[in-house]
Amino acid sequence: MAYAAHMFVRNRTAWLFAPVLLVLWVAVAVKAAPQESHPEPTVSSAPERAIRFAVIGASTSAGFGCSALDVRADGRYGDAVDLARFVKVACSGRKCVVTDLASGYFFFSPIAQGRAQMDRALKSKADAVLAIDYLFWYAYGSDGPTGELLKDESERAAKLEIGLAQLARCECPMVIGDIPDMSRAVGKMLSQSQLPKRETLTLLNARIQDWAKGRKNVCVIPLDALSRDLRENGAITIDGTEWRAAKDEPLLQSDELHPTARGLAGLTAITLGSIEPLLPPALQSSCSRDPASILRALLASLPKLPEPRAKPLAPAPSTAQPSAPSVSPPANPPAKQAA
Repeated sequence: MAYAAHMFVRNRTAWLFAPVLLVLWVAVAVKAAPQESHPEPTVSSAPERAIRFAVIGASTSAGFGCSALDVRADGRYGDAVDLARFVKVACSGRKCVVTDLASGYFFFSPIAQGRAQMDRALKSKADAVLAIDYLFWYAYGSDGPTGELLKDESERAAKLEIGLAQLARCECPMVIGDIPDMSRAVGKMLSQSQLPKRETLTLLNARIQDWAKGRKNVCVIPLDALSRDLRENGAITIDGTEWRAAKDEPLLQSDELHPTARGLAGLTAITLGSIEPLLPPALQSSCSRDPASILRALLASLPKLPEPRAKPLAPAPSTAQPSAPSVSPPANPPAKQAA
């Protein structure tokens, strides 16, 4: 009887430990079995980084008076536009950051404005600086290199050197423009005293070209030649193709100084085409260089304008004949005087 009780306790203990032993056996068997290799998940390559531009310059880059309008079936779309906005839509195929530093008030103080804009452009860590009209007011204007009134025509060259010295601070790719002949704007947006003489323009543009020759990071857009083509042929040439005014859409505003949206689309295409060879290979082919495509992209990005408020209808004129005013007799008529 004692032996039977002993065997019962022994067998019961074995059954209690059986699950534990089974788990240990499975663990050992799994560890001993050859493990199937699973490759580590590959980490995707870093996302394409943004291309960064800084826009510096005067009223053309700032979009003075420049607006775009697109009439669609469901309403009117429009907005004020500038070079920075055109660059963004032209480079919409990749992430694009544009630091817009251009100012329509550049002409008030070009020396101070130019220095402040370059300071901020350098802080922006841009991949490229777009300065197509930056030098304009270092040649035009009634102020000399010291900020005082211009004493003589020769001081324009000294003022230009101040602008070039600011541009020389930039080591990244940069596109600038030479000085165009905008004499047709005299009497509209320019005074005669602000206009350089033709021979002065020739000398200043030669100096700009000579300054840029020794700088591999700089490209010069021939704004003077482009403005001449526009005056003589009514068009500018972009990559061998003429870019003309459309019906009711000229390239210059009526002030003969600032581009329209169509004109600014052309300048954007020229600017981006000029800067591209100077960019690192990874940032090239990022932006459109076709002015028609750029203009279409800009129009597609415009916000819808509110519907014009309907004028209240004027009340219809009354057809009733006006009644004669009634005249009440005086309360106390004057007494008649004897003849």
